[in-house]
Amino acid sequence: QIVSTNSCTLYLNQKGQVFGKGKNEFGELGVGHNNAVKDWVRLNSVENIIALDCGIAHAMFLRNDGKVLTCGSNKSGQLVCHCNVTL
Repeated sequence: QIVSTNSCTLYLNQKGQVFGKGKNEFGELGVGHNNAVKDWVRLNSVENIIALDCGIAHAMFLRNDGKVLTCGSNKSGQLVCHCNVTL
């Protein structure tokens, strides 16, 4: 599965591993910083993923146990929590 916005691109392989690259201005890649990522990098903070999606400044990951992980901007409540979280 591949999803993309103007700020990031995420790729989910058959092993449940996620790779990404992009502007990452709001930490939407979940790599622990908000610097641009120009080459594909594995998102080690998420594993056993079965689906993913990304918005303008955030990303969401569904694990095989049903848990949803989010990262990036929560300016409009898009992380479905009352916090700012970066994986």
